[in-house]
Amino acid sequence: MSLVSAFVAILSLLSFQLDIQLPLTWKPDGQQLAFVDNTTVYIIDASTLETVATLPHNEKVWSVAWHPMEPIIAVGTSNEGIFIWNVETEQVLSQFPGHSNWVTGLIWIDNRYLISSEVTEEIVSFIWDIETSSLVQEVEIPLLLGNAYSISPDEQYLETGAHPILIYNLNTYELIDRVVVEGALNPAFHMIWITEDTVIMGDLDGFVRSININSAMLNYVVEANDYAYETLVPTPDDVLKFIFDLHYFPNSQQIMSLSGDGTIRQWDVVTGGLTGEATFNIPFKNATFNPAGDRIAYISLTRSVEIAPNPLINQPPVAVADYEIIITTTPPPASRVVETMRLDGSGSYDPDGTIVEYLWYMDGALITLPVQDTATPYADLSSVPNQFEETIFTLVVTDNEGFTSSASFTYGTDMSPQPTQDPNCYCDVWNGDVCLTWECSNTQDQ
Repeated sequence: MSLVSAFVAILSLLSFQLDIQLPLTWKPDGQQLAFVDNTTVYIIDASTLETVATLPHNEKVWSVAWHPMEPIIAVGTSNEGIFIWNVETEQVLSQFPGHSNWVTGLIWIDNRYLISSEVTEEIVSFIWDIETSSLVQEVEIPLLLGNAYSISPDEQYLETGAHPILIYNLNTYELIDRVVVEGALNPAFHMIWITEDTVIMGDLDGFVRSININSAMLNYVVEANDYAYETLVPTPDDVLKFIFDLHYFPNSQQIMSLSGDGTIRQWDVVTGGLTGEATFNIPFKNATFNPAGDRIAYISLTRSVEIAPNPLINQPPVAVADYEIIITTTPPPASRVVETMRLDGSGSYDPDGTIVEYLWYMDGALITLPVQDTATPYADLSSVPNQFEETIFTLVVTDNEGFTSSASFTYGTDMSPQPTQDPNCYCDVWNGDVCLTWECSNTQDQ
């Protein structure tokens, strides 16, 4: 069976039998998602999960690609070709009808050019100029299933996850190399070109491979789950082991994979040594890491888009800053009113750990008290700031992994709540809604 025939068989299985070919793609800035359900692309706000734009088509949508810089998305369909949408206005900017079958892959080049690929009985690919809405040239660049293609860090080359890997010069669009991957039985589902000579490939057979693209040597191969299949066309159980997504963390030199069964594993990108493992215990039809790698967007079994924390990434704590003005009365006969301010951070929490330190600041200066336990959320001030001047209080919390967050509030004339009153106290002098003088006694004159 040829590569193209095998690809068509796998794509047909995914789309029509298993119903998991539902593209889900993060916008590069991580603020929105594009979710495809049959003929419609829904633009989802990543903070609220609300649909902010709806892009309808007459034919099934197979692929989407966000523009790297603009609020523009390219959409590849079954028989209508390609649509270029402005997601803010929900208007079609251009339509390219050159394809007569499934547009299986789209990728932007230099923020101006778009490569589209149709892979059925033959490979048909086009390069489009978005600024002039015109065809540049026809090429044979197979952009296959999933995200099985990647651009080199210097943006000079494009590789696709064919079997073997095909490398193209992006200046001439010519094929310049074929790299046979040792031990690979099936095309890649996801690829990342991380350095000049290293490509990380997540296979349909459940393995993650690091390949030296210049020498065609295998740096290492690691098993992304506990099972891999060896047949050309997968069964429904096999699909659960596909590498749905890969994410590269350049600062820590880690690579992370997400399999169809929810297995998440993390490796040292240089040695291939396993550095972390967790299970994403939520059934999904498709799932993908956000650009930062700390959240996972997924399509639920009921076809809704949800977002959950990445269980392998520490989630920062959430600081909640509040306060209370407490009024008490000293014992008679020399009864007098005493006002104190209690700073309250008890509403703070850590979604995946514990908060170990609470630090309070007043107008940027750390509040130091005679007795202060930074492991508790409270700090008591012996005097209350002037109610007619704004004072900014800030709480900084630190969790058990060393991550921090902060929250602030402003104390001032119009923002101060009425204090918690002693039942024996009443206001003697008011300034609008603010009490200037409190009087306390056993009984209040009527």
